[in-house]
Amino acid sequence: MSHSSPSTHFRLLDLPVEVREHILRYALQVPYYISPRVSIPRDAFVLRLPPLTRTCHLLRKESLPLYFECNTFHFNLKDVLETPLEQDLRFEKKLLTFGAWCEAVGSERFARIRSFALNLRGGGVGGGMYVPNVVVTVGRFGKVDVEAKCLWQGEGGGGPKYEAKPAPEELVRVVREVVARNQGSGCLLPRDVVQFCRAVERFGPALPYLRM
Repeated sequence: MSHSSPSTHFRLLDLPVEVREHILRYALQVPYYISPRVSIPRDAFVLRLPPLTRTCHLLRKESLPLYFECNTFHFNLKDVLETPLEQDLRFEKKLLTFGAWCEAVGSERFARIRSFALNLRGGGVGGGMYVPNVVVTVGRFGKVDVEAKCLWQGEGGGGPKYEAKPAPEELVRVVREVVARNQGSGCLLPRDVVQFCRAVERFGPALPYLRM
């Protein structure tokens, strides 16, 4: 008489929704800024989605909102504020503007984004230091956190490091006013990010060039 061994396999979709959400968050969150901007074959935006969102309809429905909610999305100010060049028909399917990228993401998914890294000029300033990113994070109940984070390449092969300092008060005030205008819901719209970029551009000279 043979005895079958108990199965050690389980299906992700058999788990309770709450447990599955924890697993999906762990799988989707990345330790770096996600930049939708590419320069090859031509400057454009791309909507990159993780492979997990292409497994089945249910996992796509559950994972897409979490992907946008738990990551920081990076934009250069000029890409958001400047008028793009006329579109080349050879690349007509590319997303040539920030607005086109937002439209491709969709309003409901965009509203799930809680953290934006806005880069003043997208270049270095010498000595291994780079122009700081202004990182705007809106938490639950409209709690606002605004920091200036600068990447420093380090010395003696120490590797890149980040240093963070509070952003200028004038910039923080603008961000808080925008969030308050949205009634503290914590949901940001594309127009809000444009306003943040204009504020960063205006108060950019007050941003610190940081060094570890």
